Amino acid sequence: MRHHIADEEVLAECARRVEELPTQMQPDLYLGLAIFSSLRFARELILKMIEVSKMEASPLFDGIRDKWIKERDTKRMGRGHYRRLKGKHRVLPG
Repeated sequence: MRHHIADEEVLAECARRVEELPTQMQPDLYLGLAIFSSLRFARELILKMIEVSKMEASPLFDGIRDKWIKERDTKRMGRGHYRRLKGKHRVLPG
């Protein structure tokens, strides 16, 4: 028999259970919970249930943050090149 519990309640219960574990394990477990829950939930809900500060102590978090920064910078550079081409040619080369 399946229990009918709202998905958000399951996520909240998981976060509560991580809180009960030894402190040194928590950052990695919170980060893992956030990553796996992102397959089902919106970012806003995850951040509401799991504070970023609880994940920041994980060594994995720095690697993820570095990747996000590189991707953001790459997108910005791409938009800058696009704007220059558009301004220079009035029509993008096709």
